[in-house]
Amino acid sequence: MTQLFTNLNLSITTNRGTPYFLVSKDNRIRFDVDYIDHNILNNILNLLSISNTYLNLIYLDNVEEFGKKYSEDTSTVNDFFQTNECEIISIKDEGDKNRILNFHQIKNCKENDIVNYILYISKGGYSNLLYFFNDSMIIKISSDILDIVHEESNIITLMKVQFNSLYDKYYE
Repeated sequence: MTQLFTNLNLSITTNRGTPYFLVSKDNRIRFDVDYIDHNILNNILNLLSISNTYLNLIYLDNVEEFGKKYSEDTSTVNDFFQTNECEIISIKDEGDKNRILNFHQIKNCKENDIVNYILYISKGGYSNLLYFFNDSMIIKISSDILDIVHEESNIITLMKVQFNSLYDKYYE
């Protein structure tokens, strides 16, 4: 198994599910993107100290199967995160050895680009399978949820107190 998130002992290449369900409830929080606005997002990112660290981006670009390549629509990601420095990570699917998953990784994303992308998705924009991450956290944004997994449970606890009326408690 390829460990892309080593401090959290997680990998997005497993068929076991999203990182949100692979950690204790003390290390995760989920928001419905319908309730995310610019102020709330800035408060979330401030609690995560995004401006004092780095976040990388990894997304599924294409899948190769039986000699054919099936590409994802990555134009939105490319619009928000323009860079020539993109590492390609190819991984054999653990569930189907005939499939190769090709991920693109962009290092050190700008905070403003991250904010703009998340707000775009929260307003109904197209969403790829995409994660922002560093050694201590993973942020997954999709068309309906914003998941945060953090190795420090005290940060998640603080977020659950501050955003008590906003975060999704269904899987608590």
